[in-house]
Amino acid sequence: MITGLSIAIEQNGDKRILRLEGRVDAQTLTSLQKEIDSLFEKMHTKILLDFSKVVAVSDETLQFIYSETKKFKEVKGRLGLSSISSKVMNTIKNAGLEQLLLIYPNEQEALRAMA
Repeated sequence: MITGLSIAIEQNGDKRILRLEGRVDAQTLTSLQKEIDSLFEKMHTKILLDFSKVVAVSDETLQFIYSETKKFKEVKGRLGLSSISSKVMNTIKNAGLEQLLLIYPNEQEALRAMA
């Protein structure tokens, strides 16, 4: 069972891709917050969160991502999510955030939309 969270950051043009692996919950959310805040402070305003290896996400995490989505939108940036498992998507739907987050079926479509 995966209990932690690992984050790998890649660059794709003017975009940053955060490849997440594991659980994004109350114990691991701080590390994700720090990475996103650090990139935002450096004026990286196009960030994609690759959820292909995320096994679980907390409501607290989803609220954070939603507030960050609004913050990025204010500066004409984008914070998107891609490759979400059906289990994690159910959590997003149950939280009522499916229409409020920038969700892409895969990385290619996300990068095109964020151009």
